[in-house]
Amino acid sequence: MFALRGVAISISVFVLVYGALSIVIASSWRIMLPACTRMSGRRSAQVLFLLRLSPVICAWSITAIFAVPSFLLLEPRFVAEPLGGISLMGTLCGSVIVILGCLRAARSMLESSRFIRTWTRGALQIHRRGGLSILKIPAIAPAMTIAGIVRPSILVSDMAISSLTAAEYQVALRHEFAHLRGRDNLKKLLLHLVCFPGMRELERAWMRASEIAADESAVEGAGDALDLASALLKLSRLGCCSAPKLTTALLENPISVVQARVEHLLACDGRPDPLLRKSRWYIFSAALAGSAMLVVTYGRLLVEMHAATEWLMR
Repeated sequence: MFALRGVAISISVFVLVYGALSIVIASSWRIMLPACTRMSGRRSAQVLFLLRLSPVICAWSITAIFAVPSFLLLEPRFVAEPLGGISLMGTLCGSVIVILGCLRAARSMLESSRFIRTWTRGALQIHRRGGLSILKIPAIAPAMTIAGIVRPSILVSDMAISSLTAAEYQVALRHEFAHLRGRDNLKKLLLHLVCFPGMRELERAWMRASEIAADESAVEGAGDALDLASALLKLSRLGCCSAPKLTTALLENPISVVQARVEHLLACDGRPDPLLRKSRWYIFSAALAGSAMLVVTYGRLLVEMHAATEWLMR
């Protein structure tokens, strides 16, 4: 009974924190959007992705750091205390959230696998770069796509190869390698696992920012920016098919987003963001200060958390 109460309390705390923070983020994330548009693509993508995952990160952290230890240390082992309605409802909601997330992720993985098997049937390996295979696939597939999470490969349609110049092809490949370094396919899988109503627009904003970030990472000067903009315009006129959800294609956005990417590239000078390194020091300093405060107040916080979880048991 003690273990059952502990599981119910932990899940209930997670659901309450996750649900409350998700509602707050879903209703207020647009306030940060103007500031994100003034950042570099990489920083904007990092901020939006962290914002999207912040509810589940905070919920797991509070549950693991406070709820579970307070229960194990302060809860009597041999008290015949029944589970309350709130804890039972929290356990049920938590189970539903996990099941729906797993089903959504599994459905997207199966869809992506089916498309990839179709596209790679009869594919030819053009060459390998950095341990990754670059495969030539039929023209019916997207122009250039990253497929796979554990062992990814880059799929390039014969239409893209015949349409792009050598310079355009190379900078487009660098765009895809930027997505690989950012592990964007894995990030998409995580977003499918932590599904929550009202978060779809935030996820789309992150995907747009990740495309801008990959564009910026691919260009090393004005010439590269022009080549990548030219490649996007050429491929957008070919009418390539859309990519499944757990792949990352060079062109998978509406034409309005492609136009915005081209405009951004034309204004891009290829220089790195000077504030990126400074922001890491700010984050490190904040984490250090927060850790020190946690050490000082941890005992009192455990007592307060146990009092709150006792209310959940009633």
